[in-house]
Amino acid sequence: MSSTTVLVTGANGYIAQHLVQQLLLSGYKVIGTIRTKEKAERYSKLFNNENLTLEVVPKLESKGAIDEVLKQHPDITVVAHLATPPTSGNDIENEIIKPTVDFAKNVFASIKTHAPQVTRVIYASSIFVMEPPNKLFDTTHPLKDNTWHELTFDQSKSDKMLAYCYSKRIAEELVWEFVETENPNFKLSTILPGGSYGPLVFDEDVTDPMPSSSNFLCQLVTLKKEDPIPQFGLPTTDVRDVARAIIVAFNSGAAVGKRLVAVNGKSTSDLLVELISKYFPDKYDLPDVSVDVSQFAIDQFDKSNEVLGLKYIPLDRTVIDSVSQVLRVKEKGTS
Repeated sequence: MSSTTVLVTGANGYIAQHLVQQLLLSGYKVIGTIRTKEKAERYSKLFNNENLTLEVVPKLESKGAIDEVLKQHPDITVVAHLATPPTSGNDIENEIIKPTVDFAKNVFASIKTHAPQVTRVIYASSIFVMEPPNKLFDTTHPLKDNTWHELTFDQSKSDKMLAYCYSKRIAEELVWEFVETENPNFKLSTILPGGSYGPLVFDEDVTDPMPSSSNFLCQLVTLKKEDPIPQFGLPTTDVRDVARAIIVAFNSGAAVGKRLVAVNGKSTSDLLVELISKYFPDKYDLPDVSVDVSQFAIDQFDKSNEVLGLKYIPLDRTVIDSVSQVLRVKEKGTS
């Protein structure tokens, strides 16, 4: 059991829910921020744990947004900043790029000013700060722990995915610069997960569409034999392993001052379809595929792997658990 109190921003997010669950199971006290009262009440009931307190913070992009949370909970010594703005808006600059950077800027400034007792901060970055999706499978250019993409604002401002890649890089650069120039009491680590797949924490959240990056995996099960497979691929991580990596990072002295890539390999939509067909042959009749894994660039994350020391959940298990959850919920709905 741990006496540590952890603040998790965006606590109802896909990765954040798994982090909250794992922290609670390990005996941590958790303070989470959520945008609305309705969602705070919903997840308080779902988690049903006296060690969890959910605070409503409508706009993390506002200066001082978490000041009161930090003042009310002086026992917080670890912060995991996972919150990101929704990417559904059409104003890319003001609804994706600027809020992503402001989230990080405001949270870090508030910690320094109002929570000098905080000793560790984990910033959830992304594999997309290394390269945009169209370059992640470049076999001539494997990624390393210290890789950064070179997207410009002008290249990013008209495409939501590129805007996300750009904004996450700017935000990660900002938090490293903040630590260097502001010299706060806390030590920083950043976690760079791949595209996260895996089951949701609660069956109650399984909807159509799914409220997470796992929605892509669930869309694949709707394909028919004659349908073309949407072409998409990226480095991947089971969502449960991303949460584990964050916990390892804030408990590890070796993680201090490091950007840690938490990636278990690469996947394409063809590979995911192949795995769904393999493990659920009686449930789905999906298109035939032939996966050439030789086209997957071999990335070099030796330093990250050494610090994290994780035995990652295999992609097969991720697919099995994800699809099984969808089937379970579907069967409940028809019973």
